[in-house]
Parts: sequence; C-alpha cells; structure tokens
Amino acid sequence: MKPTYRTMWGQPMKETVMIPTMWTPQMQETQVALQQHIGGSPLSQMVLGKVSDRLGMDTKPLNDFAYVVSGVESSYGRNLSNSQTTAKGIYQFTDDSFVTAKNRLRNMMGELPDRIANAKNILDLSPDDQKALFFAHLSEDKGSDAEMRKFLEGGSGRDLYVKHHYKGDPDEATNKRLDEFFGSSLVSGKRQT
Repeated sequence: MKPTYRTMWGQPMKETVMIPTMWTPQMQETQVALQQHIGGSPLSQMVLGKVSDRLGMDTKPLNDFAYVVSGVESSYGRNLSNSQTTAKGIYQFTDDSFVTAKNRLRNMMGELPDRIANAKNILDLSPDDQKALFFAHLSEDKGSDAEMRKFLEGGSGRDLYVKHHYKGDPDEATNKRLDEFFGSSLVSGKRQT
C-alpha cells in the first residue's frame, strides 16, 4: 500500500517531493518549484510573506541571507552537528533555540504543521522547514526589523546575523569566518559587526 503524503496543512499531496539530506541552492529551488507545481507555497516563503507585509518591503533577498548563514553555520548543510554544543541543522539551532523557533513560527502562522510540531530534532525536518524556522526565529527577535531593513536596503547582513542569530560577541576565529562570508569587518582600523 502506497503511503498518502500530505501538505503542511493536512491535504493529500498529488506528488511526492523528496528532500535530500545534503542540499544546494539548486536543490532548494527545485524543491520550491515542485511545491508550487503541486499547489502551494513553501513554508519558508509563507513566513517571508508575513515579514514582507510587516516591513512593507520585498523580503525575497532574505533568501540570499539565509544561504550565506547556512554557509557560515554548517558549510551549506555539510556539517550538520556541532560536537561542542547542542547546535545542529543547516542553521545550527541549539536545542533551546529550536523550541523558541517553533514557538515563533506558531505565533507567526497561527499553527504549526504536525511534522514541525512533532519534530524532536531539527535534523528530522526538510531544508525548507529549517529555513522557515530560521526566518521565524530571526524575524521575531526583538529589534530585528531595523537590521532586516538595513540588509534589505543594501547592507551586508553581518549585523543582522551577529545580533539576531549568533547572539554573542564573536571571537577572532569567528570574525575571520564572518569576514569570508560577509566581507571584512575592519573599517578605518576598527572592527565592525
């Protein structure tokens, strides 16, 4: 007997979309195209739609920001676990931040798809579900609207990352890594975040 796959809101799907454990931007685009083909928007884009409505600006460039953060955090999904902390997944959510992200997503969307509500581990979720949680966690963080606006108006996104995802004071090694992804943090001899 063939299983019935359901959309995030419980409707039966016409086709099955398989999610790879290793992903590339092309795989993500394929997943998005397939989801739209079978009659729905990917959850991450639904979250961005809510953020766009709130900010009154196009938030699609936050997809590029998410891609950069995935590079910083997990080498684009190749290093999904951190042996020193509980951080895991494409965006390296800790166990506590995973719970917070689920709560923020529920607050934004009114409810959570069962697959997210019942997930014990972020690694049980598709790349798009992880991205939706990343956007919800980021955009519902106090003060993040101003930093998202700066990024969407042409900023590097480094402040948005450090203040609303990393949430700490990066050490020298972390700043070097951030320089690789966001550009140099040295401006007029002073380190900028």
